[in-house]
Amino acid sequence: MRRIIAGWVMACLFAGNALASDVVTACGHDDYPPWNWRSGDKIVGVCAEITSTVFARLGLEVSLDYAGPWSRCQKYVESGRIDVNICAFVNDTRKGYSTFAARPMGNNEISIFVRKGEEFAFTTLRDLSGKRAIMLDGVSIGQGNDVFLEANTMLYRMENRLQAFRFLEAGRADFFVTGKQIGLLQRDLHHFEDRITVLPRPVVQGPLYISVSKKSSFSGYLDQIDDILAEPGYMQMVENLLEKYKQVYLDENRTH
Repeated sequence: MRRIIAGWVMACLFAGNALASDVVTACGHDDYPPWNWRSGDKIVGVCAEITSTVFARLGLEVSLDYAGPWSRCQKYVESGRIDVNICAFVNDTRKGYSTFAARPMGNNEISIFVRKGEEFAFTTLRDLSGKRAIMLDGVSIGQGNDVFLEANTMLYRMENRLQAFRFLEAGRADFFVTGKQIGLLQRDLHHFEDRITVLPRPVVQGPLYISVSKKSSFSGYLDQIDDILAEPGYMQMVENLLEKYKQVYLDENRTH
């Protein structure tokens, strides 16, 4: 396995030296570490590195200049102002304006955060009916799940996780749905670890995909992107990058 992974790394390093013939504009969630987040005037993280590396393999340079918050990123992809969404769940709205790679670039676990001492049994979405829920603006956890929460809970949309954790801690909501890895990272950075916990069963273990705007000239590269994502050693590389960017994020924010 080490030899296979090393081969994937060497291919990526070799590609990084290739002369880019075009620049692909790309954006991603500005606050979703370790997958991606805003660092200065750039989007960085696992999705950013993978997308840059994959397109470099095809002789293309990727620009990851910060374009605005997550909702604006999606609007720019829809309008064609930006070519690529570096990683996202699939839903009908996004399929309307972008074309997704057939193979996922990674898998993200979505979990339920609650106040300690107020945990509840969760096995299906029906267990959330009638409760007060929090999700972030512009975030999807899958078409069917989004529709269920909107129809069966009192759903609050928040701008960021700090606001959501404060709202939850104050007892104004019963649970907060977000990515497990980013939720735990930011919970601990904001010192809620003694008061907020995560339920053991995830809501979604969902695939994340690279997608290209239907108004972009780069959609013809999706088959080649799928071929790269199918290479031996790729998924282990994703796991390695997750560990790398967890540490990068902690180092970047620990003193803040």
